[in-house]
Amino acid sequence: MFSVKERVMHPKYGPGRIERIEGEGDNIKLTIAFTSGKKTFLEKYTPLEKMP
Repeated sequence: MFSVKERVMHPKYGPGRIERIEGEGDNIKLTIAFTSGKKTFLEKYTPLEKMP
């Protein structure tokens, strides 16, 4: 489970910060700000790692 403002690492886009969380259950969408811009992912299909 992730939270807003949490730092994460994506294998393709690198480090980012969660800006928005929408939905529930299997349909949770995360909007993440990366240095290359904002991207939105379905949480269950996205390989994210939490960063300290």
